[in-house]
Amino acid sequence: MSERRQEAVRPAGSPMVSRERPSWAPQTEETPSTGTVGGEAVEKAREAGGQLLDDSRERARAEVDNRSTWAGERVMGIAGDVRDVAGDLRARGKDQPARLAEDAALRIERFGDYLRESDSDRILADARDLGRRQPALIVAGAAVIGIAAGRLVRASEPSDRRRIGHG
Repeated sequence: MSERRQEAVRPAGSPMVSRERPSWAPQTEETPSTGTVGGEAVEKAREAGGQLLDDSRERARAEVDNRSTWAGERVMGIAGDVRDVAGDLRARGKDQPARLAEDAALRIERFGDYLRESDSDRILADARDLGRRQPALIVAGAAVIGIAAGRLVRASEPSDRRRIGHG
């Protein structure tokens, strides 16, 4: 049962040499990428995987676009609140704190505009750029987000469960 088939193999520019081929190997000269049944299945799977990846990226982009627009609206609301505080401070004769609050409101508004107007590609590119320039800021931001998420999860636990764990 050691039947082997001799196959001629010759790389470009080299003399003809022989190579043994195991009997279990396909008896076709075609490779999977040149049209065999297996090659067609591999190609279809590759195309389907690529399509799934493209669809996932598009959904993620759309989600980032929607969330950034929503966040931009929320940030603009905060800017309005800070501007109201500045007006109250100015009415009480506290001009320096009022100026600081107005400056803060202006910066917050710029950030809100950025979030509302930017698409996902721009936001991700800017985040990557910021991460390269100031990696400590990204680490600190991730820590703050982690702490906030932990508090949110903790706050959403039923009160009986919190008492059992700490009582």
